[in-house]
Amino acid sequence: DSEYDYSATGTVCLMPGVYKERIVIKGEVWGVGSTGNKSVSIRACFPQQGATITHYTDSQDAKNQPCVSVSTRDAETFEGVQKGISVNLSHLALVHSTSGSDLWGGNTAVVVDGARAQVVMNSCVVQSHSGRGIVV
Repeated sequence: DSEYDYSATGTVCLMPGVYKERIVIKGEVWGVGSTGNKSVSIRACFPQQGATITHYTDSQDAKNQPCVSVSTRDAETFEGVQKGISVNLSHLALVHSTSGSDLWGGNTAVVVDGARAQVVMNSCVVQSHSGRGIVV
């Protein structure tokens, strides 16, 4: 897993099709001089056709991994005030299946974690074959 620095806002437009991806969107620790929140939009380019994001695996290495994870918590310490993050998902099908039994923190199609995390879903289908659909 590589980490990259991106701008605070952005839009990903998906052409019709099936994308085998796992999406992880993280907030950052609020520091001196920090400004604003992050805003990310992931949408189908053609709403009437949509697009599908799927995370399917039987591997024990991918145990309890959500298809879409949005978090404002520090992964190491789970402490500190974090920048807010807003994620807008529209006209997508999110399909999930992984091994594991953590229904509240991982084996779910979409997980939203942290006080300042927000996910807005517009015309989306959410389906998990192994756990829960959405956990907040």
